[in-house]
Amino acid sequence: MQQMCCSIQYGGKITQEEDRSLFFTYGYLFIREEIFGGNFVFNQQPLDYNYTIPDFTDHASYLAFINSMPTQDNPLVFGLNPNADLTASLNESRAMIATLIDTQPTDAAAGGGKSPEQTVKEIIENEFLKLLPEDFKMLDVEDRLKLMKHRRLPETGKSIPLVMFLFQEIQRF
Repeated sequence: MQQMCCSIQYGGKITQEEDRSLFFTYGYLFIREEIFGGNFVFNQQPLDYNYTIPDFTDHASYLAFINSMPTQDNPLVFGLNPNADLTASLNESRAMIATLIDTQPTDAAAGGGKSPEQTVKEIIENEFLKLLPEDFKMLDVEDRLKLMKHRRLPETGKSIPLVMFLFQEIQRF
């Protein structure tokens, strides 16, 4: 089971050797016969919650077991330093504040600059609109569609479902 999971299904997608080694380590710790024993605990440190594999016979007991699990895991479960939660929370906060600052509107009158809306409008008008192809000429499109034939059937033009679909898509586009 370890070989199938760590080498074949998931491990083959890991490109960094250190990441693969870490993945194999976790595979050894979490995928082995001992986990099905009644007293096996995934986290070896004494924590407020011990992860085990339940052995219930009814669905309701499994749901109750799942609902009793903590909403946030302790970093020690994954072999991380207890400060990992603090570091992750600080990084999330910094990223959120940076996003809020980046999306905050600027005062165009005070700095003499352009508002974000004006900048986007200029980019669209000066760059993107020039890159668009010419509009479809529907008379030319209809003439071409009338000539299209089915590979195996005698139908031509819009009587072919795929051609009709193409025509409707071009109309909407």
